[in-house]
Order: sequence, then C-alpha cells, then structure tokens
Amino acid sequence: MRSYTIQHDPDIRKTYSQILTRLARGLFKNLKTVIVEYKLFPLYTSWTTLINALSQAMPALLLAIFFSAETAGYYALANRVLIVPIGLVGNSVRQVYYQRATELYNNGESIFPLFKKMTLNLAMMGLVPVIIMIIWGSEIFGIALGSSWEEAGLYASIITMWLFVFFIDRPGVATILILELNQIQLIIEILLLVFRLIALLAGALIFKNIYITLGLFTIVGLIFNLFFLFYIYSKLKRAHTHLKE
Repeated sequence: MRSYTIQHDPDIRKTYSQILTRLARGLFKNLKTVIVEYKLFPLYTSWTTLINALSQAMPALLLAIFFSAETAGYYALANRVLIVPIGLVGNSVRQVYYQRATELYNNGESIFPLFKKMTLNLAMMGLVPVIIMIIWGSEIFGIALGSSWEEAGLYASIITMWLFVFFIDRPGVATILILELNQIQLIIEILLLVFRLIALLAGALIFKNIYITLGLFTIVGLIFNLFFLFYIYSKLKRAHTHLKE
C-alpha cells in the first residue's frame, strides 16, 4: 500500500498553504501593531535616562561653581554614602515587585495591594535610619570618616528626607514600566530638572547659603517624589476599585 502524504493531495497542499499564508499575514500584522504601539518607548526611556543623569550630576557641578570644589565634594560624598544602600535594597525590592506585579497585571488582577504593601514595608524599613541620620548625621560621618568630614554628614542630614521618599518610590518606578506610563515619567523628569535648577540657583544667587541651597534642593525632590508616589497610588487604587465592581 502506498503511504499517504500531503504531497499526494492537492487540496490538502492548498489548505496547508492558505494556513501558512494567514499565519504569516497575522504575524506581520501583529508585529506591525506592536512596532507602531511601542515605537516611542525607546525614545521616552532614552530621554528619561539622559535627563535623570543630568539631574543627578547637576548639584555637584553648580555647587562647585557657586560655592567651592570642597563644598561639591562634601555633597558628592554625602549623596554617595546614602545612595549606595538605598540603591542596593531599593533595586532588589523593585525587581521582586516588578516580577510579581507583572504576573498579576497580565492575569487581569489588581496590583494595588502589592504596591501598597511593598511601599509601606520600604517606609518602615527606612524610617529609623532616616531619623538617626537627620539627628546625628554629622556625628556619624565624623566617627566613621574623621572629624574633617562632619560637614558632609551635615549635608547628608539635609538631603536625607528627599532620599527617603526616593527610596520608598521604588515600586512606583517599576509600575511605570508595567502600566507603560513612560511619557508621564519623562514629563516629571523634565519638570524635576527645571525646578532643581531653579532651587539651586535661588539658594546660591539669592540666599548665598549652602544650607538653604541644599534645603531648597531637598524640598523640590521631596515634593516631586511625593507627587509621583501619590499619582501611582491613586491610579492603581482607581483600577483596583474598578476591578472590584
């Protein structure tokens, strides 16, 4: 008996060819849709990263210009000492949150409870160190690095509150990617850069005082990070309420 194959039946060959054609067309159509939908994603993320890097580098540069290289060095050290542990812990938590939240979001479930839980956990984790740094920052730097670095500890005491809110914002940053709110993030980064520049110039040119300058800089960062936090919170809460209805 002769074996039966697709090659021996023109109708099957025709059907098979039509199926492949439709699959190819469907794949191309879906690919085209994805490209159109996400074509601005690299643009937003690239500009956001660039502006964020500029925003982070700007304080030390302007402090060196308007005050002194020594002042800029104190600020750079204070910022570095605080940002390293914040980055290690915050980024680890963000990765865990991103994985869990993405699974929930893709399954059509609310990520609001997870967001609230992990944000509160970060707040509780950082609260005591923040209070200690605000009160005894200068003494801690003096003991750890020597008395000549107590000034850097004082700077750390001033900028700690901004970095604390920055720390608890890590789940919010991950949520931006999940909800594809990159355009909103770019707008926030641009405004933050502008207002940081205004704060630094106001402190240096009007008040001519390094502590007021850092205070104004901290207030701007604090306001923007709190706005970002509550924006994500309210957006997720509305989505959570909608899912429950």
